[in-house]
Amino acid sequence: MASTTPPVVSFNMKNSDPTGYNSSKQIKDTFTEKSDIFITEHFKWSEFACHDGTPVPDFLRPNVTMLCTNLEVIREAIQMPIMILSGYRTKEYNRILHLKDPRVSLVSQHLQGKAADISLGIVNVKGTLFKCPFDPVDLANLIESLIERELISEGGLGIYSNFIHYDIRSNKARWDFSGR
Repeated sequence: MASTTPPVVSFNMKNSDPTGYNSSKQIKDTFTEKSDIFITEHFKWSEFACHDGTPVPDFLRPNVTMLCTNLEVIREAIQMPIMILSGYRTKEYNRILHLKDPRVSLVSQHLQGKAADISLGIVNVKGTLFKCPFDPVDLANLIESLIERELISEGGLGIYSNFIHYDIRSNKARWDFSGR
C-alpha cells in the first residue's frame, strides 16, 4: 500500500535554530502538561520554549500570549503558516548565542518572552511540501504596514538573511542584518 504522506522538498527541521547553536541538553518531549496547549489559534507553548529545553516560565506567559496575538494578525495578513525559529530564551542560552554572534543582544526581548524569530511555514502544493521562498524584506515591509495601521503592536523589527525578528517592546527599533 502506497504511503499518503507527501514528500518534503528543500526543508530541514533538524536544526531550526538560525544561529546553529546546539544545546548539550536534550530538548524534552514534554516540557509541562501545558506545552502542547495552544496559546492562540495557531501557536503552541512548545514552539516558544528555549532551545535548551526550558519552557516559558509562568510569569512570562502573558508576554508570549500578547506576542502570539500579534503573530496571528501577521499570519492572517500573509495567509500562510509562520514558523517560530526562536521564542523565549534563558539568560544562559542567550549568553551563549551572544558569544557566537555579538549581534545577539545581552538584553534581548527573547529573555522576556516578547520576541520571536520567524520564518514562513511550509506550503503544500499538490502533495509536495515546499519551504516558501518569501523574501524577509517583503515580510518586514508587510509587518511594518501592519504596525503603521495599528493592527499589531509597535516594537522591534529586524531583518536577517533568512528570517525576521519581531518583538512587542513598547518602542520602535529597526535593524537590518540581511547583508543587502
